[in-house]
Amino acid sequence: MIKNIEKLGVSEERKKLLEILDYGLECTRPKEAVKRSLSLQGDYLFIQGVNFDLTKFKSICVIGIGKSSGQACEALEEILGEKLSFGYCIDVVPASLRTIALTIGEHKTLVKRNFSFSNAVVSSLRNLEKDDLVIAIISGGGSALFSYPYDSEHIVGRFLFEKLTQQGAKIQEINTVRKHLSLVKGGGLAKIVYPATLIGLIFSDVPGDDISFVASGPTVKDQTTVKDAMAILDKYNINEKIEFIETPKDDKYFERVFNFLVCSNGITLTAMKKKAEDLGLKARIWRRDFEADADLAAKILLDETEPGELLLAGGETTVRIRGGGVGGRNQQLVLSALKVIKVGEIVISCASDGYDNSDAAGAIADYITLEKANQLNLDIQSYISNNDSFNFFSKTGDQIISGLTGINISDLFLIYKK
Repeated sequence: MIKNIEKLGVSEERKKLLEILDYGLECTRPKEAVKRSLSLQGDYLFIQGVNFDLTKFKSICVIGIGKSSGQACEALEEILGEKLSFGYCIDVVPASLRTIALTIGEHKTLVKRNFSFSNAVVSSLRNLEKDDLVIAIISGGGSALFSYPYDSEHIVGRFLFEKLTQQGAKIQEINTVRKHLSLVKGGGLAKIVYPATLIGLIFSDVPGDDISFVASGPTVKDQTTVKDAMAILDKYNINEKIEFIETPKDDKYFERVFNFLVCSNGITLTAMKKKAEDLGLKARIWRRDFEADADLAAKILLDETEPGELLLAGGETTVRIRGGGVGGRNQQLVLSALKVIKVGEIVISCASDGYDNSDAAGAIADYITLEKANQLNLDIQSYISNNDSFNFFSKTGDQIISGLTGINISDLFLIYKK
């Protein structure tokens, strides 16, 4: 999946680490994740040991939301076959779908086609009955792709997202605010489809796998309140007066809701560890929920790594926007690593979805990178301060390029010490 392994693999250690990352991504493809968790035996749909008698339902609808949903919908079409009545899917990459209508949405900006998709879904599902079944694929990116109503989600929501992101708010904080601007997030989808049965298939991109924050939890009863959302704005000194919406709290909306975690970075990290051992490396999965400021994260990861070890981790860092450069949190982390990296050490940070706020998925750095930077007279601190990691690594040639992967299970970190 990594398109420039040969270019980046200028040392034996580099090549091995990139092969390990690539293998981990391959093992996390959404289509395979669905098929691992679901099977159809006659009229019974089995999901992680729980069975659903499909003869009890007059219609079966699939809703796909987020950056893993297209591939996952392909798998559901294959599994359900003619039992599938209709469906809607919004993703940022194409998928080969027959029964399910696909919309190519925009993740980074809230655009009208995202809302048009959401409006069609809400309108279609409002009048379901007890003998209807909805299977919802929920994955990262869904907060932007699945948004309703227009005014609060698309206008106020975008404004607050930018403000919070610039100040380094955690995804849990951002999505708490998003929930209380929405009629579909924070269990809102469950309320809309009630009294139908709702199955949520969750692809987690959230550190710690709290499914209530994945795509802002459309199928999960929300534990946060309007008061929590207001407190987050206060914390970041955002003083605009916002009319928040309370999320559904009545248990009746969730009595026929079944949520399953079908994919997370645990699968990826386990696969990478096995691949590393096959290649003769001593590997350790450190954490699946790593969170830190991107400028500080590399030192934390390097300090945790023992000599002769490959440390593997997943999670999500944050970046405070101070300059006008280009790049994301993964490239920022690797750029900051160059201030402390030593001979024999390698740092990789990669966005599993292939998009680190730029055309690069992330970056790799070692002492070779540092020497190239010195030869090019690149001021590392200047690029860090300007949040311009993309252009820095464009010059050194250390960007990881994958294109959009259709995967979204958090960022991945590989730290090696010889």
